[in-house]
Amino acid sequence: MVPTIKQLNKLLYDFHTNTIHSNYKEMKRLFNKQKIGFPGLESLLKEYVNNCPICNWNSRVKRREDRVKSIEFNGPDYAYTFDITYLNSDMAKSFGIKYILRIMD
Repeated sequence: MVPTIKQLNKLLYDFHTNTIHSNYKEMKRLFNKQKIGFPGLESLLKEYVNNCPICNWNSRVKRREDRVKSIEFNGPDYAYTFDITYLNSDMAKSFGIKYILRIMD
């Protein structure tokens, strides 16, 4: 089956985002399972995954641990951790923010 553009966009979203950001090989497996295919599908899936801002963010955070600064406050009845992550210029433009602040207790 060859999907329409609207169907293809929904399938890309469902097979990538709704499956916890699957890689292109897993997405290809899901397309094959549904008997959906057309020339250029594999390169389209690679491009889709490579342009996903969440996937890019996750891969960059793993490589750029130096961009995360942590502060810990520990007391007799509490413990707090504050992390601030500095985004590079590409990520800042993608998300429209420069920093991410995470607070855990």
